[in-house]
Amino acid sequence: MRRKTIGRISSENLALTFGYIAFPPEENMASIKFLAEFPGYIWVFPTKNYLNLGIGGELKYGSLLKGILDKFIAIYCPTIRVISRFAAMVPSVRDPEFFSLPCSNEGWVLIGDAAGHVDPISGGGIIYALWGGSLAAKAIKESDPKSYDRLWREEFGKTLIERCKNKDAYYDPTQLEIKLFLGLANKTYSWF
Repeated sequence: MRRKTIGRISSENLALTFGYIAFPPEENMASIKFLAEFPGYIWVFPTKNYLNLGIGGELKYGSLLKGILDKFIAIYCPTIRVISRFAAMVPSVRDPEFFSLPCSNEGWVLIGDAAGHVDPISGGGIIYALWGGSLAAKAIKESDPKSYDRLWREEFGKTLIERCKNKDAYYDPTQLEIKLFLGLANKTYSWF
């Protein structure tokens, strides 16, 4: 949808994720580890039936992701059995002007990853997809899809721009882990 409306997200504003689905799902193993090598992180999320392990970083570091994740697994999860792998490009905005692009017009609305509404520091996007979906529904209900741009900018646009401008300063792995642990990294999460 984005390509047909406002065009692709430039490679400078993209990140790459790579990961595995594995067995067994280990209890109490949920973890996020920020990287010292470059701005990015490893995640380990257990579900009832499997373990999701992955790594994400700016596109320019893509060739390093698999090796770093495999080393992490060898050290911290050596007994898992990989059953599948995945990779995806996701928004990781570096240029604050990116957020001045329109995300709606007559007949269309972009939300979540399609809009680039992903935290520039943490890579978290689910909250913005849900929030944006709620705002898009409001705009559509009022028969004014163009108003979505005003709504998302008022609600969370300033936060995305601020975090984009401060991305490099915030990306100290130790500080991020402390902030994430304390729940102070982003006011957006208080929306719930």
